[in-house]
Amino acid sequence: MPAPDSLLYNVILQTRRLFQVLATKTTALHADTGVTAGQRAVLEALDQEEPRTVPQIAKEKSVTRQHIQVLVNELLEKRLVEVLDNPAHQRSSIVQRTARGRKLFSGMRAREKRLVAEMARQIPPDDLRITLQTLKRIEEQAELLR
Repeated sequence: MPAPDSLLYNVILQTRRLFQVLATKTTALHADTGVTAGQRAVLEALDQEEPRTVPQIAKEKSVTRQHIQVLVNELLEKRLVEVLDNPAHQRSSIVQRTARGRKLFSGMRAREKRLVAEMARQIPPDDLRITLQTLKRIEEQAELLR
């Protein structure tokens, strides 16, 4: 039997591969929208809590502010988000979705729900519960290392 650290390392590698597969599939699923997986992640963050600042989104996603700013700029060009003055901070604007961005993301979520439902039929719910619990524990342990 492999050592626990070897098993955990393999789980981490598999998680990275899964992330890449899902990003590729998501981009293909939404190719007609012109929205990339990264841009979709920003729209999702705004869907969960809107409005937000670029630093807030970056912190939640554990990426740099600069990376999120590039994605926000791309979404601005597509008129899917807009920026507003932030009375609490002169240099950090507030980002929110436009009506167009909300409508587009709603359609994206509907497509994804159909795909996820199809996948979920192939995986026992108990397996999913254990996987979710395990991933949360790995995240908690990783957070403790900071």
